[in-house]
Amino acid sequence: MVSSSPNVGTISRTSSRTWDRDLPGKRWIVSRIPTGITNRETAVGQRAKSKRPTGEGETPIPSYITNPLDGIPPLLLPGIPGYSLGSFNADTPDTKMLVTSVAINGSNVATLGVQITEGNIPAVGSLISVRGTKTTTSGGAPNFNVSNIALTAVSIDPLTGVGTVSFALTSTTIATTPDAGEAVVKVPVVLETLPGSATPGLQFSVQSGSGAQDGQRGITWFTKFSGSPATVTIDLQGADVDEDAAYTTIDASTNTAGESRSLGNVNYQFYRILAASTGGTSPKIAAGIMVR
Repeated sequence: MVSSSPNVGTISRTSSRTWDRDLPGKRWIVSRIPTGITNRETAVGQRAKSKRPTGEGETPIPSYITNPLDGIPPLLLPGIPGYSLGSFNADTPDTKMLVTSVAINGSNVATLGVQITEGNIPAVGSLISVRGTKTTTSGGAPNFNVSNIALTAVSIDPLTGVGTVSFALTSTTIATTPDAGEAVVKVPVVLETLPGSATPGLQFSVQSGSGAQDGQRGITWFTKFSGSPATVTIDLQGADVDEDAAYTTIDASTNTAGESRSLGNVNYQFYRILAASTGGTSPKIAAGIMVR
């Protein structure tokens, strides 16, 4: 069976593999191991309820862990990003599909007939790449063999994995034509609502000496936005004690287009990202941290 929900297998910020499920819509973890990008936590010897929403319709929970009953901060490992705001599910494979037919309507929308061979049903807005098709479009090469084009529509049977996906492509009309090729949709980074007032994201701990030289380490952190915020104030913060008042800003970004920034000679035990914004149309953010 192919999952019809783009959120299946995705847990905001703390993507975790689950060994025990007790109630519909609730996720219980017996043991979670710190592994960086998937942000698994450790709760050995006791049952710990995930503080992250696991699907649509659940009430979001504040991201900054303040209650010790909610678990310990996940661990950052060198070279593996952790998402303080937004999420990326490293446990879910990319969606792979066989292309069985191609078409373009009069509104410059290409539609591919597909059969999923691996992964979940992709969500609208995810990026598709195609190769191997032979049908020629009036727009010329690469014809239907596109790279990283946003999906505009998805209609796939969750039982069979058979259906269609659509994306923008300029050409004269082409009726549905049998063709063969392959397509891949990468697992997307999931953005979350960008707060107006300064709001802390999930904090991460770092092992002493992890990626450090002479007690210091390099940090790379990054931001990504949608919804065209008018202004953003995004702070990278560090602390030696995991208390809200102990965090201090060590770098800041006001780039509304998003960016990646790097610091050297940093030595804190905990890191988080603090975000604030004004304007925009339902602006969203993903922001992550990586130690080197």
